[in-house]
Amino acid sequence: MESWKPTAGIILAAGAASRFGAPKLLQTWQGKPILHHVIETALQAGLSPLLLVVGANAHQIQQAACAYPVQIVSNPDWASGQATSIRAAVQALPAHVSAAVFLLGDQPRTPVELIDLLLLEQAASPHPILLPEAQGRPGNPTLFDRSTFAALMALTGDSGGRQLFTHFPPRKIPWPDPQVFQDIDTPDDYAQLIAGSSSEI
Repeated sequence: MESWKPTAGIILAAGAASRFGAPKLLQTWQGKPILHHVIETALQAGLSPLLLVVGANAHQIQQAACAYPVQIVSNPDWASGQATSIRAAVQALPAHVSAAVFLLGDQPRTPVELIDLLLLEQAASPHPILLPEAQGRPGNPTLFDRSTFAALMALTGDSGGRQLFTHFPPRKIPWPDPQVFQDIDTPDDYAQLIAGSSSEI
């Protein structure tokens, strides 16, 4: 018996993109900023509310997202690591939310179907953490049930939710294509993204 409950979306977009050398989420891919792809995917999957955590380049990121129904969560401590963004987002979640799907702002290839699969799996058989895996490689987005929220609020450092995997062993959800986990950390990564898009036409 499936049980559908409200699931929030949290897009982590607070990093400085120091290896890229510019606000990478504002770089264009397939005619629009990388960030727009991630936001639109989350909205199409029905994640609600949708939170966007900003830190470095906050004004530019907010301006880029202003046309979308997202809740901006400011993280003034972004430089201390990803855990600060996770804590800020979880703290901002309303009480009725039963789970949250965390997405990375620099992974524009995430398909709606992958989020749909996570939601379907959680509805059919709830689990503390659902982690997609392709060809043995774990990736994002990752679903965290409300039962993990207190632990997420206690995170420190820059390794994010992975710190919980020992206490809450994730259920791995198979996915066929590891390319959806591609993130954009450097100009070379961006060039590969553009090149990959061209080769698919």
